[in-house]
Amino acid sequence: MTRTAHTPAADVPPSLPALPALDKDSWQLVRFVLTPGRLKDRARLVGLASAQVAGAANRVCDLLGALHLPQAGAMVAAHRRFTSADLALPNLRGPLHLAPRRRRALELLISGLEEEQIAERLEVPRDTARGYLTDVVAELGGPRRPQAAFTAIASGTVALSVISPLYPDVRLTPGATQ
Repeated sequence: MTRTAHTPAADVPPSLPALPALDKDSWQLVRFVLTPGRLKDRARLVGLASAQVAGAANRVCDLLGALHLPQAGAMVAAHRRFTSADLALPNLRGPLHLAPRRRRALELLISGLEEEQIAERLEVPRDTARGYLTDVVAELGGPRRPQAAFTAIASGTVALSVISPLYPDVRLTPGATQ
């Protein structure tokens, strides 16, 4: 059974910071942004008109208080607002074991850092940081960074605390959103 996107999930860890109260249209916009595929197909899937999707990425980040879309995807996963199936994403049965540098690059991405900042933190060239992120997206079933961030949190691959210090240092149990 698929949970509706606008109701709080019963299995959300209790110590999470609250997400802003969003109306049904706003949650449709979030779903649109996090669902992979062509723009027209995604808009039709979530019931949005083409005019409603202009600037959707920035609007979703503003609505959720996220620094960028990967962080927004992680926040939505942490609060279990959608299942992987709702977003047409792979449903990992458990945490994915990533190489330490790739895991750290993913954690820094989810925390809100951009590619250049990640490279500086890891003390590697930007192309190397980009390669780590590209590999992680592929391992998590991508196709893009926001979906990989969602999957990493939803599968328990990374702890919620990488999103922000306001989130607890716990990992979600995969499959609990089903």
